[in-house]
Amino acid sequence: MVRLKNRRVCPVNAFQYRQAETGAQFKEWDFELLVSQVIAHRQQNPRFNLPTDGNSVRSEVDYANALRMLSIRGGESYVTEDAGAAPDPKRLASRSAFQNVVGGVKKIASGKAILTEWLGEGGVPVRGELANQRAATCAACPKNKAGDWTSFFTAPAADMIRRKLELRHDLNLSTPDDDKLVVCDACLCPLKLKVHTPLKHILNHTSAEVRAELDPGCWVLSEESLQTATT
Repeated sequence: MVRLKNRRVCPVNAFQYRQAETGAQFKEWDFELLVSQVIAHRQQNPRFNLPTDGNSVRSEVDYANALRMLSIRGGESYVTEDAGAAPDPKRLASRSAFQNVVGGVKKIASGKAILTEWLGEGGVPVRGELANQRAATCAACPKNKAGDWTSFFTAPAADMIRRKLELRHDLNLSTPDDDKLVVCDACLCPLKLKVHTPLKHILNHTSAEVRAELDPGCWVLSEESLQTATT
């Protein structure tokens, strides 16, 4: 089975675990602290008869994070493989982000199509560190409009964005600046979604008119310049 190479090395976006039976989500920078929280939560919910011994919970948390890393570009560097048996997948939050989407995560219909529309061909988000850098830029950008994002769109468009945000949640994609991200006044993109989108897909859907409206400090422009300089 796959597992983390080193539980003392924090993976992308911290150690995470979701208890499927209760919907509780945990996120910590320390592996053992996360394990202790999961154990305490299970002890408080005995009706589910979930394992509470340390070794079992460590194995489940480790496996869940290893699989999450395999769903993130570049995340495989945190993962290794051995001949052991994998924990019961029924207790895991996510086996593989993309497999879950294709299989119909939660109530999202046509998840694969939505994923492709949002992230482009292959449906693979950018690595967490890059998304975090982008989000920090957007959070301080004057083009980041304050308010409720639903007020910027028609009902059908708002519904599609809402479904993408649900999908984002299922994929465990987040940044430290999520609470500051709304909508870009230049491109009218919901920024919580855009910061995870590959640059190629963004450029393919950015007109010259929209590009001219972007803030000079926009990460789209800086990443495009860097890409041009290295090709």
